[in-house]
Amino acid sequence: PKHLRMVFYRWCSGAGKIDLFPNEYGRKMFNKYCDIEQRPPLKGTFNIESRNFVEPKYNSFCIDRLNDFYSYLKMRGAEMIIAGYPIYDIGIKPDEKQKLKNFTKALDAQLDCDVISDFSEYIFQQNLFYDTYLHLSEEGAKIRTKKFIEDYFKWLKNKDYK
Repeated sequence: PKHLRMVFYRWCSGAGKIDLFPNEYGRKMFNKYCDIEQRPPLKGTFNIESRNFVEPKYNSFCIDRLNDFYSYLKMRGAEMIIAGYPIYDIGIKPDEKQKLKNFTKALDAQLDCDVISDFSEYIFQQNLFYDTYLHLSEEGAKIRTKKFIEDYFKWLKNKDYK
């Protein structure tokens, strides 16, 4: 509702090019390719005090939406893949790592698109995050990007484009 009101206001007032959120994903944070160009701080790390492994979860609604979106993209000649996201290492134990592997397999079995990453391979040390458990530092982003590229080219090599 709040977003709808803002869009309606911008449309009525002709203020569509005003940057209302200059610090949180505002227009100035995106380059011409729509990539976020916020630079992480050079110093400091993010630490979680407690150690609670939370197993990733999804439901049929999520699977249906992703499959519908994939169908939409395929009809327009586009491809969709699911890749690993950075997982904050809180001292993940072998049985928890296995749960991440199982999550990857279950997700891949239910999605129409390809899951190209093993999520258990995207566990990153605490010192590679900076302001939240979701944001990698510059060094962490380089490592994650390299891992993604490896997964992508492995997937691409096995993909049949007839």
